[in-house]
Amino acid sequence: LSIVLSPFLSLIYTPPVPIISNKEVISLSQIEKLLTNLGSPYEVRIIDGEPCIYRILGNYEFEVSGTHRAYCTLYVWTVSPRKISAIYTDIPTKSLKDILGYYASLYQNLPAQIRVERQDTKV
Repeated sequence: LSIVLSPFLSLIYTPPVPIISNKEVISLSQIEKLLTNLGSPYEVRIIDGEPCIYRILGNYEFEVSGTHRAYCTLYVWTVSPRKISAIYTDIPTKSLKDILGYYASLYQNLPAQIRVERQDTKV
């Protein structure tokens, strides 16, 4: 919902525009809900005609495609040289925040920086 004040101070309603990609109408409201759940530093970028969740993570870029479906795909790109580093498929969209957090920690090498004193559960 966008409300814009015109120079004459009247309100003009501008409805969200759906994006058509591969003969599908993709609702931006669904991706906006995901983005709100993920928070900063994630953003929406149009990649190959599809709105995707995007994040730069050091020397890597995360691109999440297919968020309008029950399962989505994470593409990990290296920044320089620009090439695909990994593709993770069949990610449950409802678990996207946890999964992106997991892969973000791996690509930042965070587990190596943690000293584990005790861990009874095998992960």
